[in-house]
This record gives sequence, structure tokens and C-alpha cells, in this order.
Amino acid sequence: MTQGIFFKNLRYFLLLPLILTLASCSESDGDSTNFIPSTELTLNAAINDTIPSYGTKVYRFKTIDAGNYTISLTNQATDLGWALLSYDPADTYLNQLADNIVDIINGDIYLDTTDEVYTIALQSDKYYYVIVDEYDDIGSSSYTLQILY
Repeated sequence: MTQGIFFKNLRYFLLLPLILTLASCSESDGDSTNFIPSTELTLNAAINDTIPSYGTKVYRFKTIDAGNYTISLTNQATDLGWALLSYDPADTYLNQLADNIVDIINGDIYLDTTDEVYTIALQSDKYYYVIVDEYDDIGSSSYTLQILY
């Protein structure tokens, strides 16, 4: 039991450098609303995607109103998790994204293929990034990602 908790907590520390590395890849491309390469998500619409072993995918969505939003990562074949970051218009470099971590714990509760679903209160009319990571060396995985409001 203690060993499982140790490895689970270790994953959180491993995720932060990945976010910092991803965020420091390059400077802003001049688009004030999307400074990191990402796939746009439509609220309440599911997206089906695949991710390679140890891969990372970045998605972006915009909230409508302040309230509870549910991030749902389901139907994965390997161990996946997500992190939630916010966009700050004052950011001019990608490495500043690491200052905007909203949640890196609740999107990776399980050490297996159990669905990672969590509801969180978010601000209105704001862009957020969901970063999906694959943790196994088993191979690629398909999955479904949905932001519900």
C-alpha cells in the first residue's frame, strides 16, 4: 500500500517537469488567444483520439459561464491522466504557462485504465488547457475526452 502511494505521488512530480518542458518549447507565435499548439475542444462534445506510449496531447477550451465543468477522460486502453492549466493574456512566452496550473492531481487518480473524471469550478469566459499524458510502456492508447458544462 505504501509503495503504491509513493509511486502515485512520484507521478505528480514527474508531470510538472513535463509541463515545464512543454511550455518552454518556443515563444508566442503572436496569437494572443492560443500561444501553444493545441486541439480546440467544443464544450459538451466528445473527441476521440489516440496517444503514443509516453505521449502528450494538448487541448484547449473556453468556458461560457462561471460554474462547474466536468473533465472526462474515458475509454482508454492504457494508463492516461490529464492536467488542467489556465491561459493568462499577460503571458508572452510559453514557459509562463507553468505558472497557471489549475489541477494536476485530480486528473490522474488511478494507476490503471479507470476513467479519469473530475468536476471543477472554473471562471467565466476564460481559456483553459487540458494536457493528456500516457504513462505506460505498453503501447499507444485510444481515448475519449469531453468537457461537460
